[in-house]
Amino acid sequence: MQFVNTHGTVQPPNTLATIIGPERYASVVKVAESLQLPEAAISRLEPWAAAMVLTQYALMKSGFEPQLGIDMQVVDRARTDHKRIDGLESIIDQLSIFDSRSMDEQGKFLVDAANDVPKMHDDLERLINAWRSGDLRGLEREFVKERAQAPALYDQLLGVRNRKWLPQIEALLNADHNVLVLVGTLHFVGHDGLLELLKRAGYKPEPLAAGSSGNQTR
Repeated sequence: MQFVNTHGTVQPPNTLATIIGPERYASVVKVAESLQLPEAAISRLEPWAAAMVLTQYALMKSGFEPQLGIDMQVVDRARTDHKRIDGLESIIDQLSIFDSRSMDEQGKFLVDAANDVPKMHDDLERLINAWRSGDLRGLEREFVKERAQAPALYDQLLGVRNRKWLPQIEALLNADHNVLVLVGTLHFVGHDGLLELLKRAGYKPEPLAAGSSGNQTR
């Protein structure tokens, strides 16, 4: 929240409307109102931050609870078991990717996010079903579709981050203890996906179906 307050808010006399234009702003507000999100909650935000708020509200309205995500569940379990928790990056690193985009790119990202709201539930259902069944081709189809909307942004969000994470993951693979690494589903697929990067580094990552067992140090 501190990062959003210092980097994601618009300085007067500007507003979100003056940045993205009145027509696009009106369409975004209409979507926000459909989610019962007050206009005041986004009117002073930069486009990337407004897109984040809009997406979170849409997730909750679609019946998904962020606090029940796999990452949060595993973190809670690790804390209960008194296990060490580290990050491949910080939340500031992640948010900085959005904040560093030009206002034109941010505006397009916000409009795309607003346009995606009506179909968000169905899109998430496809992702979840593909993830549950280990359908990498299905996940890659979703990745290609998402990347087409904003290629430069998605390359930063996925490919660039994957390459930054790879040395850390390799160090963990060479450690003398077991480690569980959690990443978002779309980080697994594509030419710059973690599975492909690990293969090119000489490892043999093996996707496992839910409930199966395998060599976790592989």
